[in-house]
Amino acid sequence: MPQTVLEQTGNVYAGTVALNVSTLDIIAAATHPNAQVLVYDGGVAKPAAAANSVSVQASAPSLNASKTITVRVTAEDGKTTGDSIINIFRDGSNIVYNAEGGISKLVEKEDGSLYEVHTFMVDTSTPLGGQKTHTLTFTQRPADNKVEVLVVAGGGGGGLAQDGAHRGGGGGAGGYIYVPAYPITADSITVKVGAGGTKPTSYGGAYPNSSKGGTGGKSEFGSTAADTITANGGGGGASHAENSGLGNSGGSGGGSTWKGNGAAAQPGTAPAGISAVKLGNRGGNIGNGNTNTVYTGTGGGGAGGTGGDATGENQATAGGAGTTSSISAQAQVYARGGNAGGGTGADGTAGTGNGGSGGTSASGNLGKGGSGIVIVRWPWVAPAAK
Repeated sequence: MPQTVLEQTGNVYAGTVALNVSTLDIIAAATHPNAQVLVYDGGVAKPAAAANSVSVQASAPSLNASKTITVRVTAEDGKTTGDSIINIFRDGSNIVYNAEGGISKLVEKEDGSLYEVHTFMVDTSTPLGGQKTHTLTFTQRPADNKVEVLVVAGGGGGGLAQDGAHRGGGGGAGGYIYVPAYPITADSITVKVGAGGTKPTSYGGAYPNSSKGGTGGKSEFGSTAADTITANGGGGGASHAENSGLGNSGGSGGGSTWKGNGAAAQPGTAPAGISAVKLGNRGGNIGNGNTNTVYTGTGGGGAGGTGGDATGENQATAGGAGTTSSISAQAQVYARGGNAGGGTGADGTAGTGNGGSGGTSASGNLGKGGSGIVIVRWPWVAPAAK
């Protein structure tokens, strides 16, 4: 169980406590409602995030390892109104988090409030197209019993081409589901994260289903079947084959080849009665399905748009746009569709749910889908002083 680095209790309104900083971030919070927390570095007070909370970030140039930082707690009127209790934490494993599971951290929002963030991903043992199972366990539930959740499935793999003159379809992005207020009804929640879809290794000839990209793995968040959020994996990109050329459907659909239409989007599901943003789009179309467009491939669909459509021969279109989320406190684009073959193939970026690029030969130059991700956050609740 994580432990408090330093805990100071009692009438500390007139005194100071010092912490020898071994990491560059410290977070201080007072549990008394009328207490004011100030952090001094070299005699200069750092700005408070709120009246009774302060966070000094690693970017502050004057904060160096082994420097002594002074923390002072006073009541608003300079006099004690009772015991002022302060808990001081180092950033990292010694923070007392409200829950365990995944990669944990505290972040500061624009308004200065502190949020607890847990990030879940796959690992090297997770097979392509499969899932990695985690558990989020609460030791202190959020004050309103609600959390923000972002669930992104694994992206689809790109499809192979017949030879260097053809272009495989790009993989579709994994389904993207954001729930701003997910109700917590149990202390333990199962989290499953989908891996990216496979990329084929050999061309299978005409109508080669084996040469399509693999569908990405589903990502899920919930404690029961009824309350689970499920994002579907991205569809695999089509391989180039006469009279075929259809990608797989998925969270976003895989791109097409020859004269096929892009595969349909099926982003996923959220529990009944819960507000959710569900994003996914089709892969790119070719000639509205009517034109024999030789050597052409289209991009997979993305959370922010369809894969690029093509209308003629020798075209390779881009994958659909992703969408940006700042749930982790850093803006990140998720669920972008894979481009059609036409260059050096690229895997979808791990932890984004991006689709893989389509191929430009019968043996390579294509990418597997990017693995998905699940991110959960809520306003951090300072633990009670001991």
